[in-house]
Amino acid sequence: LTGYGVGTYAGTIRIVGTDGGPRASASAVTQAVSVTVSVVVPAAPVVNASDGGYLDQVRVSWPAVSRVVSYQVWKASGLQSGASLSPVSGHRNPASGLQAGASLLGVTSGVAWEDTNCVPGVRYYYWVRGVNGNGMEGALSAADGGHRGLTAPEGVTASDGYYTSRVDVTWGSVEGASGYEVWRSPFNSAGVATKLATLSVTNYSDMAVD
Repeated sequence: LTGYGVGTYAGTIRIVGTDGGPRASASAVTQAVSVTVSVVVPAAPVVNASDGGYLDQVRVSWPAVSRVVSYQVWKASGLQSGASLSPVSGHRNPASGLQAGASLLGVTSGVAWEDTNCVPGVRYYYWVRGVNGNGMEGALSAADGGHRGLTAPEGVTASDGYYTSRVDVTWGSVEGASGYEVWRSPFNSAGVATKLATLSVTNYSDMAVD
């Protein structure tokens, strides 16, 4: 059966044959069988996008959906007002239910997608839709946002006795970072550090030193 939309269909299959007797005496036999067929779209996947857990990618994953043979993975660089945060029922048009500007990353038979084409610190939104063996697209997942993690600043240096009234701290810029936090501790342990400032530059002068 092809070309049927979602729903339940009832019909009759008529089987025509002979009773198996000698050819000259064989008689036609007709048997009618009533059938009911339900066409159901695959359920919406439950999508999870990593929140900074990877420095080189956003990892999008979901549990397997029954009767699905492949998954479409969609992405947008922002979530527009009114865009779907909830699952959307299945559509023939793969773009239906998606916000304008969402793009198809690809199709996979697995249950994860590694998006390496993303800028650190920028939040992206992802949707996933299953497709069954007959090519019917399932319900669209809810959107889930994720971002690629920021790397730690490199080249951190602190002036070592050069100044009598301050300690100057400098560091290299980090791709995707819009600001930096400066922390201080009397020991080499971040667990007991105190936050001093939040800055948009890559240097800081600590004047509260003995």
